[in-house]
Amino acid sequence: MNIFIIILIFISVFVSFLGWRSNNKIALILSLLLTILIVIFHKQVGILLNKNIRGFGTINTVDEINKSTNKSPFISSKWQDSSLVHSEPPVRIGMIQDFIVHFKPYEKNKDEILRLLGKPDYSENLKEWDLVYWLGKEQSMISGNSQWFVIKFDSNNSVSRFDIVTF
Repeated sequence: MNIFIIILIFISVFVSFLGWRSNNKIALILSLLLTILIVIFHKQVGILLNKNIRGFGTINTVDEINKSTNKSPFISSKWQDSSLVHSEPPVRIGMIQDFIVHFKPYEKNKDEILRLLGKPDYSENLKEWDLVYWLGKEQSMISGNSQWFVIKFDSNNSVSRFDIVTF
């Protein structure tokens, strides 16, 4: 569970306690409802918080991807090997968490990213991003969507944003 979610739950429970102590039934009911909704929808709230607060990619999304894949360390030569890109399980999807955590793309510039990840892939649907890398098919039994690692650069060619998108 995300630290922001825990803080929200704590605040909501505290407001519930204050509402109970002051006999303010409206504050008590609203804060209890808020607590229940946060607990029920904590994954969705966590993803929104990560996207809006950090401004970079979402580790929660990466964790969800890697739950059903074989995690592996990021190795640039394997990532760039075209014969491994479409392997089963997809080699890139297993390496993306390690890449984000240990190679910190938000600290890199465009040349460094290209050196690590190689030539980008292309997707007609992701033209607003500067670099696009196909990770693999979404790892679920129902979906036929693909997952993509996408990067946006600022005017100094430093990474300004990255994310993992599914479509």
